[in-house]
Amino acid sequence: MNIMEEPGYPLRIAIRKKPLTKFLKEKGLYTEKVKKAIQLAERAHAGQFRDGHLSYPNNHLFPIAYNAARITEKPTEELVCKALLHDTLEDTDITKEELEEEFGKEVAEGVHRLTVPEGANLLDTLKHLKEDEKTIRILDRISNITSMQKWDEERKERYRHQTEMMIDMLHDHPHTEFLKRYYEVVWKGKELPVK
Repeated sequence: MNIMEEPGYPLRIAIRKKPLTKFLKEKGLYTEKVKKAIQLAERAHAGQFRDGHLSYPNNHLFPIAYNAARITEKPTEELVCKALLHDTLEDTDITKEELEEEFGKEVAEGVHRLTVPEGANLLDTLKHLKEDEKTIRILDRISNITSMQKWDEERKERYRHQTEMMIDMLHDHPHTEFLKRYYEVVWKGKELPVK
């Protein structure tokens, strides 16, 4: 059955730690490395909230990790760690070297590639990402749509246009059609389950 046709539409715009860890256990992805990534995501983003009610990990990092693992045919612990930590270099004092020491070179370099340098062309940065990182980048963009209520209309429109262009660039990516459909559902504000 196609993932988009499953009852309850299985993707999440928010997910708490307990259902995330249950899902990761079911997938065989709840490894020591992933546990440490969850702990670091919580610690590094402690006190950050989106829309005032859910913590940043619950409302952004955890659902991106969940959704990336959910739609990837053979998800890896590196994929989950990159998703959980994708904002770490951008939003915290943690360094790439510290990530490499704790999570290995693949995770550290992936998080580094997912960190958009100030003033960089977003479309150009997409070209340098690995396949799993492209999935994370688009899921990140889609997640950001859920907290743009306070943005002005010009910024929303620019963000929407950039996101659509990025998705269109993924013509050879295995999740392109799925990501397009998920983006459309979130952009149009349809309800998705929160667990």
